[in-house]
Amino acid sequence: MFLTEMILPTLFAALVISGNSAIAEELIYLHCKGDLTSKVANTNISETIQQNKGKQSKTFIIDPQRRMVMFKGGQWLNAEMIDGVLSSTGRSGQGFSTSEVTFRISLDPISEYTYEQRIQQRNITMEINAIGTCQEVDPSSL
Repeated sequence: MFLTEMILPTLFAALVISGNSAIAEELIYLHCKGDLTSKVANTNISETIQQNKGKQSKTFIIDPQRRMVMFKGGQWLNAEMIDGVLSSTGRSGQGFSTSEVTFRISLDPISEYTYEQRIQQRNITMEINAIGTCQEVDPSSL
């Protein structure tokens, strides 16, 4: 009895740990870099307040089995895979402050991505658009 009480929990823990590493190996880690444009506007008077150009760098973690994706440090979002392109849209906020982000990543082969975000606070909107390329990275490098 004592031997069974010691061995079974240890064996179970080993299975759980090995199962988690197998799950982690199924995740795809991508680092994407691109050029972005942003525009801030007052929607009441159709006036552009500010426009900028810059660089964007995002790390995505993709779970192809569950069809989910997240930004590094973010929350999991549902995703679709059509013709080797992963796409997802996420919404957050409520009332007078909302945000919506949509992105597409070519996975077959891993190459380009597009990113669009619209943030609205009352009558002020900010639109961010980016396009660039992605590379698969080792999760230990993050």
